[in-house]
Amino acid sequence: MPSKLFSISITLTAAVLVAAFPCVTCLAEDTQETDQATKAASPCAGFEEDERDDYRPSDEAIARGDAKARYWQLSHPTFRYVNSDRWLANLGPEPQKYLLQHVDDHNAKARANAIYLLQPAGVPDDQACNIYQKHLTDPCRHVQAVAAVRMMQQGNRSAEVLAALVRNVDSDWYDVRDGIREFGHVAYAPLVAVILDSEQPMQIRNRAQSAFPYGAVAANPAFRPLFAALDSEDPTTRTLAAFTLTQLQDIDDQQRLIEVLIDQIIQDTEYASDAISAIWRQQPVPDPDSYNAILLQRIAAPDSRDIKFTLEHLIVSPSLLQKIATLFEKGHHPSAIAQVFCREDNCLPATPGVLGRLEEMIRTQHGTAEATKALGAMGPKGIQTLLKLAFDTSLPTDGRVLSIFHLSEQLGGGFQSRLTEEDLDRLATLLDDDNPEVAQMTALVLTFAKDTSHDVTSLLLAARSADAYPLNHRHAHDALPTNPQHLAKLVDALVDQARETKQEDNDDTRFYFFAKHGGHSEAACDLVIDAIAHNWESNLDSSDVNDLLVARLRNAIARPDVPGRARLMKAYFDILSVDFHLNDDIDVAAHLGQGPPAGLKKASESSDRELSQNAMLLRSLYEPTSPEVVEALIAMLDSPEDETDSDYQYAAMYRLNQLDERLIPFVPRLAAMLDSPTKRFFASSVLETLGPQGAGAEEKYRELLDNEETFELACRGLIAIGPEAISAAGKVWENGKSREDLKIVAVTLRSLEADTSELQNEFGRRLADPYLKYDALEQLVWLAPDVPIADRYVEALRGNDGEMKLIALEILTQVDVASPQEIVPLLIAEIESGSQMRRELAVQGLGEQHGLPEKSISLLLQIMRNDPELDIYASFSLGDFGEAAAAAVPDLIADLKQKEMQLSAIQVLGKIGPPAHESVPLLTSYAAGKHPVYPESEVDSWDQYEAIESLGHFGPVAESALPTLLSEYRSTKFPDSREIIARSIYQISPSFAAVNGIPRPPEPQPVRMQWSW
Repeated sequence: MPSKLFSISITLTAAVLVAAFPCVTCLAEDTQETDQATKAASPCAGFEEDERDDYRPSDEAIARGDAKARYWQLSHPTFRYVNSDRWLANLGPEPQKYLLQHVDDHNAKARANAIYLLQPAGVPDDQACNIYQKHLTDPCRHVQAVAAVRMMQQGNRSAEVLAALVRNVDSDWYDVRDGIREFGHVAYAPLVAVILDSEQPMQIRNRAQSAFPYGAVAANPAFRPLFAALDSEDPTTRTLAAFTLTQLQDIDDQQRLIEVLIDQIIQDTEYASDAISAIWRQQPVPDPDSYNAILLQRIAAPDSRDIKFTLEHLIVSPSLLQKIATLFEKGHHPSAIAQVFCREDNCLPATPGVLGRLEEMIRTQHGTAEATKALGAMGPKGIQTLLKLAFDTSLPTDGRVLSIFHLSEQLGGGFQSRLTEEDLDRLATLLDDDNPEVAQMTALVLTFAKDTSHDVTSLLLAARSADAYPLNHRHAHDALPTNPQHLAKLVDALVDQARETKQEDNDDTRFYFFAKHGGHSEAACDLVIDAIAHNWESNLDSSDVNDLLVARLRNAIARPDVPGRARLMKAYFDILSVDFHLNDDIDVAAHLGQGPPAGLKKASESSDRELSQNAMLLRSLYEPTSPEVVEALIAMLDSPEDETDSDYQYAAMYRLNQLDERLIPFVPRLAAMLDSPTKRFFASSVLETLGPQGAGAEEKYRELLDNEETFELACRGLIAIGPEAISAAGKVWENGKSREDLKIVAVTLRSLEADTSELQNEFGRRLADPYLKYDALEQLVWLAPDVPIADRYVEALRGNDGEMKLIALEILTQVDVASPQEIVPLLIAEIESGSQMRRELAVQGLGEQHGLPEKSISLLLQIMRNDPELDIYASFSLGDFGEAAAAAVPDLIADLKQKEMQLSAIQVLGKIGPPAHESVPLLTSYAAGKHPVYPESEVDSWDQYEAIESLGHFGPVAESALPTLLSEYRSTKFPDSREIIARSIYQISPSFAAVNGIPRPPEPQPVRMQWSW
């Protein structure tokens, strides 16, 4: 049933909790006689019984389906955990009739279950709605919840349904709170009323806090009672109000809120830990020194609770670390402190007292793991302590092995040594230690350090064994010898092991190891191929494979008798493509240039469906425009549901989406597929790539507009066709005007170049509604720029509704509403006096509203230079002004020399272009993958390619960068990367590109409007 737009303009307060207005979509039905006395005595009978199996009928009785067994099948299950179709089947013949007989049962569990099953049993909507309506006021709240959720799922958004859901906000059924969130802003006031109602049970008040949608804004007027409640005489109400507000966005003044939460911490109430967490989430924390002081008192107290939690929520600073170190030296919670403060970015200072305490923890085996990790993060003094412990044979194995392990720092998926060359030589003497676990960990750490002089193959093999010391075994797979001979030796040894032992293929990481590092060994590659053929779920991609494996996989595919040939084809296809597009991580052109594997065409004609489909997908990489291949891919989309699965349909769809006008002859067939629920998504996706050339599907899209479930898909298809489908505009409006979200309607009507005056009137009506105005203001932007909308955003910025302001600011960061004389001063006012979130948005908005560049640029320069909380936003906004922002160049060049601000500087300098020519040498260094000031620092590939693109925007003034760009072009094997570099070279000097044989790259494809949301 289509959803019905809910619009009420009355103030919803606590009274809505007991509202009993008539249902707006259905009429009440006379109730049948029930045992009222039983209901009154125990309104939730059935839900309250714990030992339900005491009266369970025998299996024979259940199989016979006698009356008692049938009733047990209805009343026993918990509805939210049971498959509805299977449940109905268990209820015997005529389940619909049986359910209708029990919707008023004296047993509340049977009643709730019967009501829940009405919809899947096929009871007509009107009849079911009458039953739901009656049970909104059922004596049992569990039954109320089921009835309310079902009504909401039918599209009913009445105040009565919302009241029933809010009354049951503490239900374990997540659909209740999800249903409340579906009401959006309308639900705010009733939830606030519950939270502040001291007569409500605490469980309901607490659960109400979790029912607000994510991203709810504190500035909404519905939340004003929460701010007032911060001064309530009832401490519980104060606390609940504070906790609720911390979950909301954009709180202007946090002072009173923080005071209430601090009071909970000082008094060490049951909510103290929650208060700590709530304050810590308010980044930046107001007055961090006072906050830390209170937490330190809590930590130092003898009987404090949740010490580790409290430590984790301190605001770290150098002065704080000194105070924590003092507590640690005195023996306050050493294990917890070591565990929390043992990271490079907030490690305890390496004082003699701290080092001594950590060493004592290791020697006494009280917190060995935490202490060794902390020492590793403490710099040279900590490292030397770990080395001393590693050589101490009197220590238990745990202490020595962990001391060696933390001589390396774990970074992402790898390790980086913390040792000097001299320390590494000293550590290497432990390779011969009598303790095998110590020797194995030493081998691992030396391998992490990229040591090439010691052959530790036997120790690495031992560490990989199932009976190895757990820490050694866990990290043995991370140890990759840098010496090629040693790596080959390790691979060969593991190949021998794999031949001798049989392990569960799906759990064996050796095959990934062989695929990536077995490039010298045919045996290693063949083991991988054999595993794939025998159902190993490889999920290999280009970064996991070596060239020899790809070659042998190709050869294996060519053999008609090879086991698992279809699976091998799929693996080969996956390696050459990512998400069904050609892979830019490997030189796909070189692989495809060899031509298709022998026998591929014949395999694509096989009667074995799995083999033929995988072969055809593989052929589509070699012969993408072949009529035979295109026809076969269309057939995959059009296959009956039981003959192909969605993976093949997705693959075919993505391959077809690259073909454009070659698909025109298939438009009628694709349009016919729109009738099938299992095919229409794939067919429509392909049709949309044709744009106006897919107009042959217009009539089908018009039909799909009548169905709520297919309305958006139909709109997207019409958007792609464009003005040629103008005749569908009336139907789009008629079927879309009552939708809660008008975005798709607005975009469709604009794309069809249809009259939007009625839509504008509808937006006006919704903007006047106290609950609908928020969504309406967000959606209104989709009429721009065809319709003047600036006045609506001006009105929101000048108004008193903080959430409307926030929405307007978010829109103004995305769209230039072409009214700078009014908008820019309002943005400046928000920067000067708004909340932190609104200030950030206003700064970004100045970059989008371009009409007053002198005024905006001057302010943005000041912010970039003087406001560390907004400087990054100001920098990007300045870039939006292009060459007019040349005054920012010296500051951006300074950022370019830093380690943390370079990405924004690179991008903004490229937007400014030629006036920033002084930055070309620095950008050229980035383009070469080298930091211009810190050559030892590795430049991220993202920074590198941003620099390459930025240099292109400079045009001829970046001529000095051409040799570097040419070198990068010739050294990369990735097609997408070459295209980016080639485009920049052509922008700087087309003649240089031509002389050096660089093909002109295609122009970037414009973003398709239908995917813009």
